[in-house]
Amino acid sequence: LKEAAISCRHGITISCICLLQGSSDVEMMRHISRIGHGRLYLVEDSRSLPQVMLQEREIAKFSEHYSV
Repeated sequence: LKEAAISCRHGITISCICLLQGSSDVEMMRHISRIGHGRLYLVEDSRSLPQVMLQEREIAKFSEHYSV
């Protein structure tokens, strides 16, 4: 969490993709993405990962152009 806060102070956002299969710590990922001013994606099927990553890339690209 400390590293997420340091990254945020340097203008780096952190988004998390959490696979709900297995032992993912959803609350930890939620906390990291909140500290990192990013987003949290809850993914049930790993086959949807490419689409989620493309979506995040587009959102991040848009945010980069319109951040203050």
